[in-house]
Amino acid sequence: MTGHPLCALFDVKAGDIEELRRRFGLGSADEPSLHEIRQALRPRLDAATDAFLAYLSSFKPLDIWLRHPGRADQITQALRQYLAELGRFADPLDYAEERLSLAVDHEALDLRHHWLLTGSTVLFGIIAQLLAAAEDERGRLSSHLRTLQRTLAFDTAIILETAHRAADQRAQRILQELAAAQEKLREVSRTDGLTGVFNRRYLEDLLSRELDRSRRFGHPFSLLFVDVDHFKQLNDRLGHAFGDEVLIRTADVIRRLLRQADVIGRYGGEEFVIGLSEASAGVAGQVAERIRRAVEAIELTHEGERVPVTISVGVATLSDPATDLKALLVVADRELYRAKAEGRNRVCSTPALPQGCGLDPEGEPPDRAPGC
Repeated sequence: MTGHPLCALFDVKAGDIEELRRRFGLGSADEPSLHEIRQALRPRLDAATDAFLAYLSSFKPLDIWLRHPGRADQITQALRQYLAELGRFADPLDYAEERLSLAVDHEALDLRHHWLLTGSTVLFGIIAQLLAAAEDERGRLSSHLRTLQRTLAFDTAIILETAHRAADQRAQRILQELAAAQEKLREVSRTDGLTGVFNRRYLEDLLSRELDRSRRFGHPFSLLFVDVDHFKQLNDRLGHAFGDEVLIRTADVIRRLLRQADVIGRYGGEEFVIGLSEASAGVAGQVAERIRRAVEAIELTHEGERVPVTISVGVATLSDPATDLKALLVVADRELYRAKAEGRNRVCSTPALPQGCGLDPEGEPPDRAPGC
């Protein structure tokens, strides 16, 4: 036999088979007895296979399976080969490969393990009767039966161990598939279905954690509030499919300009919020300006004509350790409103905010019409 694919599949090594054989008390001293058993069985293979097939047919599920064209012949041929080579242990992996093929058939039939154990016992009884009928074996029958019993038990152990490993591999695959499905569900639950960036709920959770860390260690942290200019008009004039493409391209452009530690999510219809860890007001302003220029350079066309896309960005930087995420978002939103009010396609930052500029009397950001 060349190659041992089943041994490789089930991680069966020559040392495993040799150790198992020693546990069953099988060794070179049993070779003469096994040789004589094979010799005695050679002219009686038909009788042995017929008796075993009759046993299999006594189980209704197996009887139905055996009635399929060619199945009985397949079993007969496999059993004849097994009996003809019974206990022949020239190479551990060759020996194991043949038994593993039986184990695979056993698993394919979804046979209960007790059927295999019962089958081994029945096969022992069949062979014992045939050996007893052979006159030249009478003087050594007891010795042969002991060897036969250990050999069949050894073969059954290989099959059962393989069935166990196959079931374990199947369970591992199921667990891996389950883990992949759970990860996919987690991904779906935390990302925006259109743009692929985080959704608002998960974004706020990430930003809160990062903000807490920055406050605890006294590190800088900044937020960018991004809004696509005139988005409602784009949607109304060119259609929602084009509007979706604008959001997708905008998110992609922004994502490519961010560091791995930064966070971006879709906050509203055409709004994105970006968290910049370890970013001072100056750094955040520079990042915002790079993003603004990159979005402005997006090439989008509709019916052969280029459609300009721009964004307005509001920047807020953590300056007071008592500031929470909601307060920081309010400041960034105010700056975004100021960028809109000053003509759009621009960045406005916290330090440039005049006292009371763009605020309503309650200190909350004014309502902005969607897509303004």
